[in-house]
Amino acid sequence: RTALVNVYADGSVVIHHTTSDIGQGVQVKVIQVVAQTLGKLLSPNEPLSIDTIRCEGMDTSINPNGIFTGGSTSSESSCEAAQQACNVILERLQPILNEMNEKKEKGENIDISWKNICSTASGKGINLSVV
Repeated sequence: RTALVNVYADGSVVIHHTTSDIGQGVQVKVIQVVAQTLGKLLSPNEPLSIDTIRCEGMDTSINPNGIFTGGSTSSESSCEAAQQACNVILERLQPILNEMNEKKEKGENIDISWKNICSTASGKGINLSVV
């Protein structure tokens, strides 16, 4: 399975994955995994608000060559793909957080929030779209 995770400058997140929701609740599962994974940047035990995350329907023009949805592992596979994409995004955002923490330690008044980290990363041209 594949998942495309896009993080925008305002901190919102849009996910495209390759599992059709046929009653198994895959959209909710993927959103919860993304919220938990990206939330680790600021606090290991506090997920991002799910209000900032949305899951789009399966679209082969965005994620081509997805495999069929069926069996008991389709949801979990999409969750894993989204989690892996989020981990790459966290690697890209970590230097921004480190810079902010250094500035704060030097006495600068810095708002270290998810939204501000994303905005700063976007302003520096850091790619926050990962498949």
